[in-house]
Amino acid sequence: MCSPKFNSMSTCSAQGGSNVGDNYACVMKAVTAVADVEGRPPAHTYHYMAKCLPMSEHWTKFLKEVSDRQLKSLDQKGLL
Repeated sequence: MCSPKFNSMSTCSAQGGSNVGDNYACVMKAVTAVADVEGRPPAHTYHYMAKCLPMSEHWTKFLKEVSDRQLKSLDQKGLL
């Protein structure tokens, strides 16, 4: 798995991305971070979508199982 060396983060903010009613099983947040990572330009801006697990135990378990299967598949294909 790729593990870049993280040096520092100067800012990080999150905004609404989606809600459960937007055809997602959980809430998504749009995250923007300005960080120094080895091999990248200094103070580079990174954009991510963060998945917040739902309160329901059933859906949390389901999403973790799906995520684990996807990561295993990507790893087997050498994509991680």
